[in-house]
Amino acid sequence: MRAALWAAEAGAGREFSLASFRRAFQCGEDLAQLTLLQEVAGEVGLDAAALPAAIADPGLKSRLKDVTVDAYARGLAGVPSFAVGEAMFYGDDHLDEALGELQRHADSSRSMGNTGP
Repeated sequence: MRAALWAAEAGAGREFSLASFRRAFQCGEDLAQLTLLQEVAGEVGLDAAALPAAIADPGLKSRLKDVTVDAYARGLAGVPSFAVGEAMFYGDDHLDEALGELQRHADSSRSMGNTGP
């Protein structure tokens, strides 16, 4: 989680998360391995050599704690969780529900004339 926050703060959170999840859930690799996280960082254009020091930084640890407290306050129950608007969906068995909610948000946004994400 510290590596994901580091990547997000560096502007590559989405890319890092997608690449990490692909390696974990499609390839069966262990995200607890620092070398894997460094590989993923490099794949998405981040400085892989900077990762070990970054995730050991007390400031990053503190920011992760704040983000975690906020996530639990929003209803996060575990990983993977998906937030769509104010709704929170936990578990890949609820992915279809999350996608349905996302579609409703997109449809509602289009009907209101919004074209952005």
